Amino acid sequence: MEGSRVKFLLENDKLSLVPVSELNNKKTVGIIGGMGPEATADIYLKIIKLYQKRFGAKLDSDYPRIIIDSVPIPDVINDFENKEKTLSILEKSAKNLEFSGADFIIVTCNTVSSLLTYIENEVSIPIINLIEEVKNKILDKSYKKVGLLSTSNTIKSGIYNLFLEKFGIETIYPNQKSQSKLDEIILNIMSGIKQKKDKIEIVKIIKELISQGSEAIILGCTELPLIIESYDDVDFFNTNQILAEIAVEKSLNGQGSVKASIGICGTSGSGSIPGSGPKKRR
Repeated sequence: MEGSRVKFLLENDKLSLVPVSELNNKKTVGIIGGMGPEATADIYLKIIKLYQKRFGAKLDSDYPRIIIDSVPIPDVINDFENKEKTLSILEKSAKNLEFSGADFIIVTCNTVSSLLTYIENEVSIPIINLIEEVKNKILDKSYKKVGLLSTSNTIKSGIYNLFLEKFGIETIYPNQKSQSKLDEIILNIMSGIKQKKDKIEIVKIIKELISQGSEAIILGCTELPLIIESYDDVDFFNTNQILAEIAVEKSLNGQGSVKASIGICGTSGSGSIPGSGPKKRR
């Protein structure tokens, strides 16, 4: 079956099949990215830095194979502009990554995490739930009240409250005025605009959340670590760092067996970073 699908790609889409003669024992990381593109790059670089720092990675073969599918979804900052289109893009991306050899998938966006239940059934490989991973980190620290910096749409979805409330953890949100300002800042960051005044405004919102009892702050938008990664007065849960850490952990967990690596992933402008990471069917 696998061979016939590869043959189909070669005959119709004229993609080249690149044989891999030697594979290391790392699993292949699949990334549904582009949400936003710079945040995706930050997470990718964090994975690389973790391999360098923790394992002394030096040669290309020291890293896992990583496939990034950067998808142009509709705006999801304030609301789902077109939920059906967004779902369709995410489902196709997940299928493309699985077909291209990914052993598991991470998604570089907090907001679309509320849609994961729709996507998981489309593939046979695991899709890591970022919100659950953040919840586990919070439980490790025994915090009972955490402030959330995120998009308005993430708050509307109630996804963090859904995961945290059952463990007795209260989610504290910015007031409406502060949240509107935060959405503007997130859009600025996505535009490549990182202003000192925006960072000052974020710190102001953090102080408001602390005054309401927040013991820690969730950077619940992958754009936010591009402008602020720490604040002395409170513990941060950086979702970019958490995604990178879980990707490294999962990439080291076991072995698979593929015979080839495809140089192009899917039809949505994605590409693969050759390395290794055999595919294992589940």
